[in-house]
Amino acid sequence: MIALVLSILFMPSIGLADTVRDKFDIKGFTKVVDGKYIISLPAGLYQISETIVLPSNTIFEGTGPSTILKVASPFFGQRFITNSNERDGCENITLRSFKMVFDLPILTGNLPGIMRFENVRNLQLNNITMILDTKYYGIDLSANIQSAIIENNIIENWGQGGTIMVRNRHRQTNKESNNIIIRNNTLLSAYDEPLAVFGWMGSVRNITLEGNNVKGEGASFGITAFAIDTLGHTGKLSDVVISKNIITGGKHGAIGIKGGATNISVSENKIHHAAGDGIFIHTGGNGLPRVSDVLVIDNEISDTGRHGILATGSEIRIEKNKISNTNASGVYMHGTVTVMDNQVKDAKPGILADGDQMKLIKRNRFRNAPIRILNKKGTEIKGNITE
Repeated sequence: MIALVLSILFMPSIGLADTVRDKFDIKGFTKVVDGKYIISLPAGLYQISETIVLPSNTIFEGTGPSTILKVASPFFGQRFITNSNERDGCENITLRSFKMVFDLPILTGNLPGIMRFENVRNLQLNNITMILDTKYYGIDLSANIQSAIIENNIIENWGQGGTIMVRNRHRQTNKESNNIIIRNNTLLSAYDEPLAVFGWMGSVRNITLEGNNVKGEGASFGITAFAIDTLGHTGKLSDVVISKNIITGGKHGAIGIKGGATNISVSENKIHHAAGDGIFIHTGGNGLPRVSDVLVIDNEISDTGRHGILATGSEIRIEKNKISNTNASGVYMHGTVTVMDNQVKDAKPGILADGDQMKLIKRNRFRNAPIRILNKKGTEIKGNITE
């Protein structure tokens, strides 16, 4: 049963003088076709004063940016849009083709959010525009999401929150979040990460972040992938692909891989004007677990405020990247790290190697970017070209 009452303000194209105010039960916009709820909202401005709760087998759609959902004040609820039956789970929920405006600083309840979903199988969010000024993430897949696609959305958050987060608050092994694709979105955050993938308390794996345009000039990072960020967390993160994204900005880095993340592939991204590192691979803090099994390949990194790539951890491979104009080293390496077949120019230095673990520096080409070894123990250097 869908029983939300919406306060609606239609704005016909003939002008504001002809606007009509009224209240409608959302059931008036709902039809059932082949066992699916289809909620179709026509163009207009919808003032939403309570949570929209969607059951299984629901399509919630507008006509595009002319269908506008705006949070009302006061708002009664801890989430703007969510799914029903979080305990037993939902399936087959699609939201598409509308615009959302949300500018409340805080929501009530223990588990607040804007579009926050838990325990859902087969979730699709596409062609949604979100204009936010809030401390929350615009889209929060916060627990046990099985198979989701988030694509072709435009999300801006001018508050302290980010735009899209995948995480898992459930520790149970049968409630992991997996098989999630986030692609072809345009994301902007003024403070928190635009795009974050986070184990948190449970398991998150098989995540693809592809083809997104990420703007994080004021954010700590543009994209992050981390299992935990404090010793009280128990999460795991593995099997993440970060590919073909365009990332600008990031106070600490454009891409951050931290806190015990494992089996991460970072490929064919274009990274520009990060205030910190282009790609930051590190524990993320004292006492946190090392990152392992990371491949960084075929990325273009330029104009960074610090290192092009900071690579610490176990079984880290840095291959075939083009790195230029870094304020510190092109690649800083500490741990079991291979740096091979890269092109590095105008870096200070090209390679900065530290630590006594096994390190390989092979077949790289350097221009105005010398190699500097702080600890020669465990370091093998061969076949490099320095211009």
